[in-house]
Amino acid sequence: MLNAEAEMRSLDEAIVLHKPTNTIIANTTLSFALSFFSIPDYLMQRANTGEIVEIKTDPAKLKMLVKLKDCNDIYLLVGRPIDDKIIDHIAKTNGAAAEYYRLKNHISVLATEKIKAGDLTIQVPESEVNKDEINVLSSAFNRMVKQIERQQRDLMIAQRALAWSDVARKVAHEIKNPLTPIHLASERLLRKFSNQVEDKGEFDKYIQMIIRHTDDIKKIVLEFVNFARLPAPVFANCDLLPIVKNIVDSRKLINEKILYNFATTDEHIDFICDTTQINQIMVNLLKNAEESIKMARAQRGIITTSINLQDDHITITVTDNGVGFPSNLISKATEAYITTRSNGSGLGLAIIKKIVQDHAGTLDLANRIEGGAIVTVTFNLEELKLKSLELTSNKR
Repeated sequence: MLNAEAEMRSLDEAIVLHKPTNTIIANTTLSFALSFFSIPDYLMQRANTGEIVEIKTDPAKLKMLVKLKDCNDIYLLVGRPIDDKIIDHIAKTNGAAAEYYRLKNHISVLATEKIKAGDLTIQVPESEVNKDEINVLSSAFNRMVKQIERQQRDLMIAQRALAWSDVARKVAHEIKNPLTPIHLASERLLRKFSNQVEDKGEFDKYIQMIIRHTDDIKKIVLEFVNFARLPAPVFANCDLLPIVKNIVDSRKLINEKILYNFATTDEHIDFICDTTQINQIMVNLLKNAEESIKMARAQRGIITTSINLQDDHITITVTDNGVGFPSNLISKATEAYITTRSNGSGLGLAIIKKIVQDHAGTLDLANRIEGGAIVTVTFNLEELKLKSLELTSNKR
């Protein structure tokens, strides 16, 4: 069972241990049991408090230790290799940190360097304190702090995306192969035996059910594959308003029974984005709202999309009068494979969140007091500009 669980999660090491007796209860085939005995006591004590502890013994592998609940002194250690791209990202982050501390130290010795060179007449006029070299260093200092914060956040996102991508590829591979023969066999049964069975109606109904659900599974597999292959954004300058409004207008033509509203006080909003991915965000959000309204069976469905530009932030809000989010799932609705629909893959909001994060944004979900849901996407324009410049620079 441990081998199966580890394979599904792309883990190359998993060990279950009874610490007081140093007894290995279970371990996967490729686990290194001795790694358990080299864990310092202070990390075991942290695990005893319920904390999930990272074991930093190998820069090329991520290892985590946790004490199993409701089990006396039983611990689980898991490990998996870190993707080379993430290791490279860590190296860049460490380089940025080193540059940060270099600048910090340089700020304190800027004037003293000239004094050491023998210029004892050096003075820093108070009126000039925010100009010239101090100003240049201060600007560089602030840029490095933001770069470190952004790279750390991107690293966490990359690690999570890598884990879910591995799962998606495995699921797609295991499910995709038998679908085609099932579909073909069902169609041949329908053609060959439909007129030979006693209850033709029931026979046709069951075969059509198999074909329909096979097609549903194909769609889910396609979403898995798309999630696993979600590319990095290709940034370009654009006007955000017509992009969003065109999507709203197209959904309005498809769903005439729903009242669509589009609201903004701006005539033009300059934006840096991957237009294809922004279209994907809006289509998914509006489709979710439409399905929620259908489930609520409201007499008149209403979906309102609004865009607001304030300072360095752009906010896109989509509200509906559907069933809203289940209270027990709203906190984790953006996690992969979380869904409330019987034929859903649970990847829609996860894909939206990944795209939003790639555009230096945040995704917030909430339920309206009057009923329905409200989804808010907020983009930080300053961070987005820095991120697009950094991505362009890396490509060069």
